[in-house]
Amino acid sequence: MKEFGKNNGITLIALVITMIVLLILAGVTIATLTGDNGILTRVSESKEKTEEAQEKEGIELALSTAQIGDSGYQELNQTNLQKAIDEQFGEGKAVVTDTKNNSFIIKFANKEYEISNSGNISEIQRVTDSTPGTLAGNGTETEPYLIESIEDLVFFAYDVSNGNTYQDEYVKMLYSLNFNADSSYINPNIENFCGYEGKLKYALTSENGFHGIGSLDIYDTDKHFYGYFDGNKCIISNLFINDLYTTNALAVGLFNMNYGTIKNIGLSNININVEFKPNETNSATAFIGGIVGRNEGTISSVYTSGNIYSIFKGTGNRSIRTGGICGQITSGLIENSYNAANITTEENEGTSTAIGGCVGTLSTDASLVNSYNIGIIKENNNKTIYAGGIAGSNSQASATITNCYYLYGTYNVGIGGKVGVADNEENIVKSSDYMKSNDFLNLLGNAYFKIESNKNNGYPVLTWQ
Repeated sequence: MKEFGKNNGITLIALVITMIVLLILAGVTIATLTGDNGILTRVSESKEKTEEAQEKEGIELALSTAQIGDSGYQELNQTNLQKAIDEQFGEGKAVVTDTKNNSFIIKFANKEYEISNSGNISEIQRVTDSTPGTLAGNGTETEPYLIESIEDLVFFAYDVSNGNTYQDEYVKMLYSLNFNADSSYINPNIENFCGYEGKLKYALTSENGFHGIGSLDIYDTDKHFYGYFDGNKCIISNLFINDLYTTNALAVGLFNMNYGTIKNIGLSNININVEFKPNETNSATAFIGGIVGRNEGTISSVYTSGNIYSIFKGTGNRSIRTGGICGQITSGLIENSYNAANITTEENEGTSTAIGGCVGTLSTDASLVNSYNIGIIKENNNKTIYAGGIAGSNSQASATITNCYYLYGTYNVGIGGKVGVADNEENIVKSSDYMKSNDFLNLLGNAYFKIESNKNNGYPVLTWQ
């Protein structure tokens, strides 16, 4: 058999050089060959896309193998998935990590993928950040402060909680971030960073998890967010908050409190666990939400998925407000958004509790507009005073709920305590089939939502998703 190159007197390198020379002679410039959109650049990009497709296909095969045991179907776990990945790619080629929130991270040498709880496989974008922990930009609308890594997000939260309110300043996310993926950090093992003890990634994904943006104390008004936050169509995945709080008036969420504007951000696969045990025996209040604990600003075009759990421990007159998007709106607005997070609360006798799919409670001059919930609402101990598929309560005559809906079976009423203006109950509960239809999409408006069968189990998603 003839050996290519050796017996034909030509090497692969010489062949490539010859092809380039012929292309140049034909009028093709060097820039056309090597520029950002050049032939060689596009060949390289095509090769990378092919490799990514092959990796995804291999992961899909491994996923199927892991779910089929010796005796038939078996529950997916880290052990059987790692074994299947090793068989597919070779031992030591990739490491599987269980996020403890119904998803898995698969890390190769240069890439990471996430398998969601619905079985979808997606590559996790690798961030670049020349100054992690320092926000680039100058805070103007044209040159906003940029969040380019987990380190930047952690610094931003720390900065607000220490008194920088970002009043009238602009902050913008540049990349989607995944707390469980090394690709979202510049250095996941950086130690003692912005108030976190030990290695940063470990601290954020275990023990107490993420410290929300701004002060926990609702009365620390000079330590909350007053600026403009643009999520830039990015998604924050695997946000983990897990703590026992003793503050008598607190708010917990990605943003603990908001007086500014938040838009175009998604929270995927969140895991928020709040235990509320005030250190005094008189009245105390807690607000818990995915995007914001308590909102006195504007929230637009956001979504949440995952799980939120709140429990009161103690005695006395206590108030807990829990919602998928926000615990309580007070003189604020939430619009064109949805919740897919499941919400559970537990409480003692004497506790005033409100739990809702989108919002726990609407208070003075609050508005919830053009939004929906498909997350399950669960109240343990059956002592909840107000609960609803959309909102736990609408406590003030000046509060309004307009064009909002909830999935049948998530709870038995849409709004637990009705005082303010809201649509009639029979008009706001919808079946699964209807909420996956174009008729429902028309109700919400295709300027804000769209339907793609492979996203959100077929329910409407935001147009930017």
